[in-house]
Amino acid sequence: MKSGKCVKCSNEKIIESVPADFGDNNLEIEMCVTSDPRLVMSGRKPSNSYGHLKLLICSNCGYSEWWTENPEDIPIGKDYKTRYL
Repeated sequence: MKSGKCVKCSNEKIIESVPADFGDNNLEIEMCVTSDPRLVMSGRKPSNSYGHLKLLICSNCGYSEWWTENPEDIPIGKDYKTRYL
């Protein structure tokens, strides 16, 4: 899908989306793999996030794939809730 073609139906019209969630006060926060483990108020600090997520959607069949930006920068460890399998 990153190449611009659906792997399921071969459609070449792909939608790219930046998924977000809403936290306290309905503030939009871009979804990511992990964030800085230092707590700020009631949660992790979203401004220090790693592995921002992108969603690719086929405009024809709806097949979707998640992609992560800069996976090499994602810290691994218990504090970041990440590990290698």
